[in-house]
Amino acid sequence: MEFSIVEVIKTKENWFFVEWDMRETTPPESIDDYEFQIWWSKDPVSGFLAILDDNDDPIVIDGAIGPLTYTHEYNQYDFNKDRYYKVLAIEKADPDHNFFSEIVFIGMYDDGVHEVIKHAEGTLHQMYHGEPCFIIKRKSFGARCPVCWSPTRQQRLRTHCDTCAGTGFVIGYYQPIEIQISFDSDPKKSDSQKEWENVYDTKRARISNYPLVRSKDLIVNQDDYKRYVITHVETTKLPKLAESATKLSKQNYILSQLLTLEELNPDDNEYFLDIDNIPAIPPDEEGGTGGTHPWFNDHKPVTTDPPLEVDSDQHVTFNYSADDFELIDDVFQLKNSTGSLAIDPYVAAEVIPEALRVLAVEDDGRVVLADYQDIDHSDRIVGLGLSAAGIGGDILVQKMGIITNSAWSWVVGKGIFFDEDGILTQDVPLFGFLLHVAKPVSATSIDILVRLPIVRA
Repeated sequence: MEFSIVEVIKTKENWFFVEWDMRETTPPESIDDYEFQIWWSKDPVSGFLAILDDNDDPIVIDGAIGPLTYTHEYNQYDFNKDRYYKVLAIEKADPDHNFFSEIVFIGMYDDGVHEVIKHAEGTLHQMYHGEPCFIIKRKSFGARCPVCWSPTRQQRLRTHCDTCAGTGFVIGYYQPIEIQISFDSDPKKSDSQKEWENVYDTKRARISNYPLVRSKDLIVNQDDYKRYVITHVETTKLPKLAESATKLSKQNYILSQLLTLEELNPDDNEYFLDIDNIPAIPPDEEGGTGGTHPWFNDHKPVTTDPPLEVDSDQHVTFNYSADDFELIDDVFQLKNSTGSLAIDPYVAAEVIPEALRVLAVEDDGRVVLADYQDIDHSDRIVGLGLSAAGIGGDILVQKMGIITNSAWSWVVGKGIFFDEDGILTQDVPLFGFLLHVAKPVSATSIDILVRLPIVRA
């Protein structure tokens, strides 16, 4: 078997209707022998995961029962956001025998007239007046940048951030997509130009229907190496050639995209983006891309221990005692003494080889080395061990406050995380869960404050 047609239609309810068909190969096979899963992503080059049901299991369609369609009932927040789909065929008798369809999206449609129009459009860009370019799609979802994003204010705290390239998201851009783009031959001519507008910095351009782009995506011209940011997108829709009794509207098929571009200044964040070395986005980093409701899957509920309390609305109450604080330099600070809120005694469940490792608590109350790859540790981090310990040995754990170590050389302004062995690091993990455990107050001192984890669903 092989896929003959895969089609995506956006419904009037702004849902996505996916339909496919199969053709027989040699030797003949039956479609009844296959099951199908629908995979989707918000970017055409990475992040594809299976659509899940309410139990977080992949949606499976039995070829023997059918029909070979699925309506992805996902209402968008932003009508400019687009979805990319592909279908996975799995042989029932041998699940290891499976294969994907091509990637499809709104704008791909198998129709003779439409195909001729799209072919002509593509030939125009490729052979005549198109220029070789890269499109670099900007991330708009997923794990937030641990350096510049404020979870309290829900906004970026700085405009120039090297970690996320000013996007506010971990790995702020997808990998480049090579494409031909037709630029205006003389963008300076404009009857409506205002005298205070910079006519040399704005251009108009035209591309096909792939990839679908939106504002803030980047374009890099391979001929002159100029970089542009997309400020506005207009689309040319395919004509609706036939009426249908179905509620599905084929007027959403896109033929081409008309772009308004603004040339970037050399000191903009985007000019420092190394387009040749943008890391691939791991699927698990997509913050629940494959889930039905991915927007709220990147945080687990708050869990606390006394003297902290949390109610059903996730409001945290701090039940401090005056004995937990002391006056230092005219500022009340938590005491760094055993039995206070800052330091507690624990028992080691494994060998803790040295002090200043991040520790996680087990179900029996003992502590182990924290591992950012172990999702169970995401809400079990207790703090930093203050000594080494053997199995069953006593160990003090500092949960809050300042620690100084002359051997450290932290970069102030960057967050502090930990690796798979609980070792402190300022390298942002590219998979697993994200947990900001401290911040540097100087090159040799850190302030411990374990924040909420970002769990990559």
